[in-house]
Amino acid sequence: MVGSSIAVDVVVRSSSRLGEGPVWDPEGELLWWVDILAGRVLRSSIDDGTTVCWELPTLVGAVAPAVDGGAVVACKEGFGTLSSGGDFEVKLKILSPDHRMNDGKCDPSGRMWAGSMKMPPAPGEGVLRRLGADWDSQVVCEGFHYRMASAGALTPGLCTWPTAYEELSKCSTSIRTTARSASVARLSTSTPQVGYPTGYVSIAQAVCR
Repeated sequence: MVGSSIAVDVVVRSSSRLGEGPVWDPEGELLWWVDILAGRVLRSSIDDGTTVCWELPTLVGAVAPAVDGGAVVACKEGFGTLSSGGDFEVKLKILSPDHRMNDGKCDPSGRMWAGSMKMPPAPGEGVLRRLGADWDSQVVCEGFHYRMASAGALTPGLCTWPTAYEELSKCSTSIRTTARSASVARLSTSTPQVGYPTGYVSIAQAVCR
């Protein structure tokens, strides 16, 4: 709001090459995020400010806490797991060498939604995938321009999870999903806009199963 003042506190001090994808773990009261280009997964305690960092042998697009204390990772190859002890394994290789995962989040049903992009970014190469508890990956939508910058608008009362937004060159695409289906609608940008959606918003009580 114009003219109002908001107090902002620094929770974690950290330097990243490309830090993205913060997600809050309410049970552990931990903040997870990734450094995409450095291949790092980070987890911070808000109570004491300590941060644990795992350096993975691949690019990391997103991370989602898992019920076993570890995490599911959307990585360059596809999807992998990170144990609570720091052991990493690529479990589902679905991307070609010139693609990588760019962003992702877990929904309340325990499924991970992640978007991939080509390196360097190219029109029509963005793909949105959904990973189930049985490690079955399904393509929800494809053919997006530039890159996948998926976003979930997850504030209770505003919409049902997940509403995903894809960043396009001239327009935005809204993907509204339920537990069993997905529908796509393009949002007109004929009128001037401040910007386009570029990333996932976090949600409480959503962990990969």
